[in-house]
Amino acid sequence: MSDHIDLAYTLKNMGEIQLARGDVTNALQSFERTHDMYERFFARDGDHRDIAKCKYLIALTHVERGNDQETSKAFDNALKMWSNVLP
Repeated sequence: MSDHIDLAYTLKNMGEIQLARGDVTNALQSFERTHDMYERFFARDGDHRDIAKCKYLIALTHVERGNDQETSKAFDNALKMWSNVLP
């Protein structure tokens, strides 16, 4: 399957549904795959809101898994990126 921005957005949306249903393992896989795709798509833009949102969703997934160390790291990464994205 080749990369396409619509595929990345669809994977993110699927991950959000999986997370809402409590399927945290598949949600995390969807968010990580989406994150990798976003990194490739938006690399020239530097910090990008879609990458920051994906980092935030990864952090939420770690919250559900009870993985405090990964949660803290993921939220910190998202916050750093949001601070560069927001006006």
